[in-house]
Amino acid sequence: MIIGIDTGARDYEEAEHVAHALPDMLGLAAQRRSDLVISTHVARGVVARDAIAVTMPESWLSSGSADRELGDPSADADGLRWAERVVAALPRTAAVVATWAGAPDAFVSGPLVAQSGAWAAAAQAAARSAGRLVHYPGRDSLRGLFAVAEISRRAAIDEVRLIGGSALPSAMTFDSRNFVRPIWEGGRTVLLVQPSRGGMVAPFEIENPPRCCDAH
Repeated sequence: MIIGIDTGARDYEEAEHVAHALPDMLGLAAQRRSDLVISTHVARGVVARDAIAVTMPESWLSSGSADRELGDPSADADGLRWAERVVAALPRTAAVVATWAGAPDAFVSGPLVAQSGAWAAAAQAAARSAGRLVHYPGRDSLRGLFAVAEISRRAAIDEVRLIGGSALPSAMTFDSRNFVRPIWEGGRTVLLVQPSRGGMVAPFEIENPPRCCDAH
């Protein structure tokens, strides 16, 4: 199940703030939080917007997707309840859309002007074609220093790629900086890294980057 959200965020940092708050807003238990994926997405349009996608396991719907028929009324009811919980947690100005197996456009709520952003986020998350992951399985274990080879063992990350395309030794030390934001690309979860101090590598995206106009 994927829920797309457009709160009118002006940049990815604002969208990430909402994404971080969502598990608490929804009152999710620890086990469910560990299964959740929340990502931010650029929704192109007249004005680019940063939207959010929440990817929930189909097992959160009645019977799960593996052993139920498409259009199962109990699963649809569960899907609608999750979508309505998200709507209730957000401002009325937010657009929320939802889709799950057998229900490609099951739920739409919020201002029409923001719905396209929510659908764009949901589509990118479904295809895993774009987006940066804020919350994902194993995220909290990516803290401190450890070998590059450990990244995919600790978290749901398919590939670690050094900017520039050079080979990346698996034994090289990774400095997580306690801020690891992989991206979706071509159906895979990819973590981009860059050379860092002392012969280590670190995430390409840094926390709180300086803005170009901060000094003006």
